[in-house]
Amino acid sequence: MQVKLRFPIKGLYYYSAEQLFDLQLIEAHRHLTIELEPDNRFDANAIQLWLRLPEQNFLVGYVPRQLAKIIRHALNEQQILKLENRISCANRIGKWMEIELELNIDLGWQDAMSAMLFALWLRQKHNWQKIKKKK
Repeated sequence: MQVKLRFPIKGLYYYSAEQLFDLQLIEAHRHLTIELEPDNRFDANAIQLWLRLPEQNFLVGYVPRQLAKIIRHALNEQQILKLENRISCANRIGKWMEIELELNIDLGWQDAMSAMLFALWLRQKHNWQKIKKKK
């Protein structure tokens, strides 16, 4: 079942996102490189998202843990590394940043339903946090 997942990238504040916004390198429709990080001590299913440029590579962040677990369970390494993706939304207001990734993926129906529900939940949670911070 072919699904399109849209979700917030995690870890923006810890990696290169702020620098990428400053350099105006983050924009909608830009492709990110996917890399697995099986040696991650916090999450063996970790999936990194990189912006690869000829002169430098930037770690943007990670696929959220809940989705990474489903993706790693359903697909092999080569399938994951070839996933079609693009930045669907990138915003920065002051110190607040958000980058959403759109990922096209072919999953079995159970994994597809789980992934779509998690992606929806993550986006809603992220939107509520955004509203809460504005108050």
